[in-house]
Amino acid sequence: MTRVTEVLSIFKEEIPGYLQSRFDQAGEFGRKAHECFRLINQGKKFELENADPILESFVNDYDIWFKDNVTEVFAVDTIEARIEDIELDFGGLPDAIVKLKKGKRKVILDYKTGQKSRLWFLQLGGYGVLTGNVCEGRILHFRKDIGRLNEVIEISYVEMVRYGQLFLKALDLYNYLKE
Repeated sequence: MTRVTEVLSIFKEEIPGYLQSRFDQAGEFGRKAHECFRLINQGKKFELENADPILESFVNDYDIWFKDNVTEVFAVDTIEARIEDIELDFGGLPDAIVKLKKGKRKVILDYKTGQKSRLWFLQLGGYGVLTGNVCEGRILHFRKDIGRLNEVIEISYVEMVRYGQLFLKALDLYNYLKE
């Protein structure tokens, strides 16, 4: 089963800032940030002992954003939450799928700590295809250079469908090139 991020990795040299996989290149800092965000999503208490001040800032910013915006969590990035399309032979593991206070649709969250990339949108589009094109998306972009949640990029349902269509074209290209 091919991962969404693996499909998009064929473009990583063409699009500056794209990370092949959030775990392949994010390093220890990115893994720690994702783990903290996951614990917040799960409503679990935790302590950051001897943590990097930037990580503490990211966690604080996410916790505030989460409390201000999220009413329900449907899935977090654990192996049990992996979603797959057997027919198209690809799958993915969104960072979270939530319900926001504003809006009626489920929302796929994706956390980014690297340089901004257009491929982020295709990654969310791939996750959207896996959920049956019923979600909106939010990219929470954290920047280490300023140590904060820099922006929350809102992706409408219509945009998610469009990015999903583009992702499926990338999947076709990926499958063609790996033959």
